[in-house]
Amino acid sequence: MANELSSSHEVYDAARWVAPNSVREIYATWFERSSVGDNLAVFVAESATPSLPLAGYLVAEVWSAQPVFWTPACVYVHDIFVRPPARATGAGDAL
Repeated sequence: MANELSSSHEVYDAARWVAPNSVREIYATWFERSSVGDNLAVFVAESATPSLPLAGYLVAEVWSAQPVFWTPACVYVHDIFVRPPARATGAGDAL
């Protein structure tokens, strides 16, 4: 689904989005340095439709305070993506 998210970024904002050579490698590296449950949370929306078992996902990280940006500690939603056939079904709200 990360490839689908990257493709939708290209369609939405091609002037600013530069698709990585390998979305899979970037996500694999990111997940290796992060530990789910510690500072990283991954949520998956399942679908009741057998042909579309995964409707979408959300990835969020806990960020400590960022003095350079004057922001307190927060949860940063890195990605949220719902596949087109699952949109307007409540999957995004569930995430």
